[in-house]
Amino acid sequence: MGVCFRHHYNGSIQSSGINFGLQLKIDWSRFLLGESQGRDQGLKIFLHPGKDEALTEIDGIQITPGEDISIAIRLKEFQSLNRSANPCMYASAYSKSHCVNRCFQGFLAEVFGKCYLPFMGTFLEENENFTRCETPESYNQAMMEFNRQRFNGTLWAGCERRCLIECNKIVYTPFVESVAPSLKKISKLVFYFPEMSYEIVQEKEAYDLIALLCDVGGTFGLFLGCSILTLVELLEFIVIFIFKKNA
Repeated sequence: MGVCFRHHYNGSIQSSGINFGLQLKIDWSRFLLGESQGRDQGLKIFLHPGKDEALTEIDGIQITPGEDISIAIRLKEFQSLNRSANPCMYASAYSKSHCVNRCFQGFLAEVFGKCYLPFMGTFLEENENFTRCETPESYNQAMMEFNRQRFNGTLWAGCERRCLIECNKIVYTPFVESVAPSLKKISKLVFYFPEMSYEIVQEKEAYDLIALLCDVGGTFGLFLGCSILTLVELLEFIVIFIFKKNA
């Protein structure tokens, strides 16, 4: 756990490729690094839309001091139908990850005894029923329970089931290329789109109501038409048979 920095880029790109990406530099001399080496220290990056939660404790890209990284980002949009069997949320400001995180932290605060950890959401700070875990005993106990629940997964899975998915969701998939860490104090990060196009996965009704009514109407019309023709032919046969018998 550590300080979280957010970078919002409100601009747009005109070309694809690594030369037209966003470049960031990390000066490691500004961070208090321990004596341990490798993955035990460094930073973690999480790419997400602005409305989503940065869940770096669950997912993310690890960066160690002196490591240069280029990240190609592929974008995919999912458009789901809101159905009773699989409901979704159409609200533009809604995010499932935000809902799950609030649910998870709310249940944890209840388990902790109405106290919350410093990195938890501001919605707990605004709730008068909860206070910060300020004593060493409450903090250590809360951290132990947090780690236990995080690795157990039962509580998180329950929140996953309670929160609806977004009907329109954009997913950013990073593809990471890194250079082996060195002793230099500066790391270079490049974020770019390898192509200007992106994939849209759209859920559609394979057999909607209008098509069903058209097919039912056509089928009824076919059956009725066959029945009338058959009746006329039967009457014609009876009339001819009677005339031949009387002749």
